[in-house]
Amino acid sequence: MLAAIALDADSGIFLIAYAVCETECKDSWEWFLKLLHEALNLDDNKRVCFMSDRQKGILAALKSEWPTSNNRYCFRHIFANYNAKFKSLDLGKKVWRAARVGHVAGFNAIMKEIREFSEMAYIWLMKSKPKKWVRHNFDEEIRSDHVTNNMSELF
Repeated sequence: MLAAIALDADSGIFLIAYAVCETECKDSWEWFLKLLHEALNLDDNKRVCFMSDRQKGILAALKSEWPTSNNRYCFRHIFANYNAKFKSLDLGKKVWRAARVGHVAGFNAIMKEIREFSEMAYIWLMKSKPKKWVRHNFDEEIRSDHVTNNMSELF
């Protein structure tokens, strides 16, 4: 199933659209996003943000069907991959703090702590494109500081 979920001004969750498809792939996402774009009838300059778990095809489909959108990665999914790779490290709280921090100085300080504990963990996190999952990097015009896609998982 493909779904588009949104937050209203009171942070209430509501479903915009969903589709049942045979498989989650680039073609399915392109079809869904094209129909979503048409249904919403938004000006192409309207700032829209998509948060995804980077599943099959969604990033390529966003690039082709909604190229001006802002694109974030769900940190819960990044952390699950991090935890699978570095589960012996006791850095979970610091890693989450790094994702949620609202300013670059705080992020750099937390990442320094992580690097001192594990260079490999630091490198892995930095390769995960912090611009897409660290709150201080988010576009302020979007007005949402969520670092997870829990709202879509809730649906």
